Amino acid sequence: MASGTRYTALIWFLDIFLLLVSTALVYLGTSLIVFYNLDRLNIETNWYSTVPYCMISTGIANFLVAIYGFAGAASEKRRYLLSYAGILIALFVAQIVAIFAAMELRADIKNDAMENTDVFNALVNYDRDPMVKERWIHFIDSIIAVGGINYNDGYM
Repeated sequence: MASGTRYTALIWFLDIFLLLVSTALVYLGTSLIVFYNLDRLNIETNWYSTVPYCMISTGIANFLVAIYGFAGAASEKRRYLLSYAGILIALFVAQIVAIFAAMELRADIKNDAMENTDVFNALVNYDRDPMVKERWIHFIDSIIAVGGINYNDGYM
């Protein structure tokens, strides 16, 4: 068995793993947007809209890198394999950034960010700040809800 064949098989297994990870990332990011409307909860912090899009973009990047890896492994040319390694390093850095964003969102949720932040103060600025008004109207229209935390505080 030639050493090139062994490395080709290893790269193919890595690419299959990347395809599975990319599928999971795109599915989870899409489900956070579609089912949980997480991208519309950016009234106080932008981590709510950043995390799902980071997941989807890194999932798509994983998929494209895996396809490039299949092509590079099949050709067994040094320049393709070196560029593939460089792209994997860049993808690793992008995934670290996405993990950081997810950890920040988790910390905000764990600390009850929606209850402990200035949601009510932001709603007080509803008539004065057009950005607060635009975000709030978009949020209400997208999930058909009333209030800052529940239905009892919607009419101040």
